[in-house]
Amino acid sequence: MTAEARLPWPPTDLDTRALPLEPVPRGTRWIRFYRAGKAPLRFGPQPGRPPTWRFDDPSGRYRVLYLGQSDAAAFAETFLRELRLPIIAKQDLAKYRRAMVELQSEVRLVRFYGPYLTPLGATAEVTHCPGSLYQLPRAWSRSLWGHPEQPDGILYTARHDETVLCIALFDRAAGALASNPVTGNLLDYPDVLGAVLRRYQVGLTE
Repeated sequence: MTAEARLPWPPTDLDTRALPLEPVPRGTRWIRFYRAGKAPLRFGPQPGRPPTWRFDDPSGRYRVLYLGQSDAAAFAETFLRELRLPIIAKQDLAKYRRAMVELQSEVRLVRFYGPYLTPLGATAEVTHCPGSLYQLPRAWSRSLWGHPEQPDGILYTARHDETVLCIALFDRAAGALASNPVTGNLLDYPDVLGAVLRRYQVGLTE
């Protein structure tokens, strides 16, 4: 059996299994770090573009927006996956903005971590695999998106910090988000930056 065959692909009977759904109430706030010049609520990839990130749809039928439950989660998913040294330049941080997104209505997310993985037939490899194996989480994304319970997205742990939770939101839930999130240059939040830099022991240079 090849290594790829041993990976936890979605089981053929997933549609018959109850999903461990978490209802997230109206008024909940999530965080997104995004590149300046881009839309803060950009579901991707753009039509006609191939999938890029972990839970993007492999067939392009739907789009996905990535957020963090906290600033730490948003920082881990945005910066730690590419940070080779424990140091980051201010000029790199200046390329990003911070958006605080508030839910205008309830959404239901699949709890895709911890004890909820086994009943689904999944393992932490799905959310923690390297980019070369993204076909695995994309297959799960497609299967969960098409599940009869119609979840709004996936709640999962960050690859570089399994203690924080991130959200892959399907575009069917776009209407649940505030149309005008509170945004600002990332460097305009020194308390936020200081906290995440200390958490991950990352230095800051000019």
